[in-house]
Amino acid sequence: MYLSKGEEATRYILEKVDNISKTKLIKLLFLADRSFLKTNKADLSITGFRYVRYFYGPYSVEIEDVVGSLSIKGLIEYRKHITPKDEVYLISKTDKKVKFEHLKEEEKKTLAKIAEEFGSKSLPEILDKIYDLDEVKRAEFGDEITFSI
Repeated sequence: MYLSKGEEATRYILEKVDNISKTKLIKLLFLADRSFLKTNKADLSITGFRYVRYFYGPYSVEIEDVVGSLSIKGLIEYRKHITPKDEVYLISKTDKKVKFEHLKEEEKKTLAKIAEEFGSKSLPEILDKIYDLDEVKRAEFGDEITFSI
């Protein structure tokens, strides 16, 4: 089964941090892309996603297609979870095995590092870190967040 690199990166994060909100997943992918670009002085991010500053920090419209595709392929479960305070979209991996054919070892290391560092943190803790980044501070609402290397 063919997976795009963005799909592989998303599922790889879920291998490390399962059953998380879509919002938290996006933030982890953003942090991984940023870390990879800065650490490796790379020209391209891991996912290739474009991020804009949105209501809860960086957001990528590409994640909608990736989540939909992974769900159709049976590689994730995507469901709405309603609480008395809000509704959250939760994502978890399924038991189907994935071959990570497009991710390079350095990219896997970066994804694993971000998952380990931020996977158990709450969304507000992650957002505190993200809102303190120069790239995010510079971007106005709706603007693309560009990474300075």
